[in-house]
Amino acid sequence: MLNINFTAGINKHKNKIILFTVLVIQIVFHRFIFLMGDDFYYGTFSNSLDNFFREHISHYLNINGRALVHFIVSVLLIFDVYLWRIINPFIIMLTIWIIYKNTQTNSGLGLIVCALLFFSFNLDIVHAGVYSGLTFNSRCDIMVK
Repeated sequence: MLNINFTAGINKHKNKIILFTVLVIQIVFHRFIFLMGDDFYYGTFSNSLDNFFREHISHYLNINGRALVHFIVSVLLIFDVYLWRIINPFIIMLTIWIIYKNTQTNSGLGLIVCALLFFSFNLDIVHAGVYSGLTFNSRCDIMVK
């Protein structure tokens, strides 16, 4: 009887178990993300409130015109890489869930396939910095929409 109830419980909560597993794996992966490249540049935007807005306006008007990603990166970089290591695994889990919910499948296997596909992309950016990871996630967000 215990075996039947355990199996029924697993089947009932399989999506939650899969998403929790994805979250744990992502948290482990994110331990290996460090600041690099552009992270140091965008981190200087947060030296002071005056500098924050001046740098963002100048960067938007004179460099590349992307305001939202650079704004988010510079706010995240106030906390070094630590806040990114906490927030991004949840963003990835949510992205996987949204992709899964927009597919025609309603099985645990479909969710596993979505997670594995996302992991294959994510492995490329594990050693990337906060800026690279954020631009990767924003591109995925655009693809989902």
